[in-house]
This record gives sequence, C-alpha cells and structure tokens, in this order.
Amino acid sequence: MSKSTRFKILSERAINKETFVEPWPEAGLTVTDSPNDPQPSLSVVDGRVVEMDGRERPDFDAIDLFIADHSIDLDRAEAAMATPSTDIAHMLVDIN
Repeated sequence: MSKSTRFKILSERAINKETFVEPWPEAGLTVTDSPNDPQPSLSVVDGRVVEMDGRERPDFDAIDLFIADHSIDLDRAEAAMATPSTDIAHMLVDIN
C-alpha cells in the first residue's frame, strides 16, 4: 500500500531533508568535528575517573559525573581510549 499524497508531500518538505541546516560551529550547531570539541582523554587514579576530555573531576557537570561513576568500564578504558575512531566505526557498522 502506498503512502497518501499528504504524507508524500510532508516527507518531501525541506525541513525533513538531512542537509536543511548547514553546520554552524559558532552557534553550537554541528554534529561532529566541531572546533570546540575537546580532545578525548581519560585519567583514572585509584579506580576513580579524575579527568575526562581535559576537564578535572571538580569541574564535571552532572552528566560527566554520571558517565565517570556509572558508565565507564575502568578495566577496559585504557584499551578503548587507544582504539582509533575508524576501528570503532567498523565495529558499529558493517561496510561490506
């Protein structure tokens, strides 16, 4: 069964096109590779994350604290940080 004309017209509107908004890093509108992105880093001392992405633990916001305390497997963190981004991308998406 085909879509109705109404849904076809709505899906073709510019707002539904992925390229509707051009990257605008100065306003924070960019998906990846923003010049404002921190360099990835992670420091663990005595089993506790003390630095992440250039920010010391006292400067973490609530999301950083949650990630540091509950979302990082400290046994695998060093190996994960050493893994190139392209290798991680290949683990997520089968390009063949």
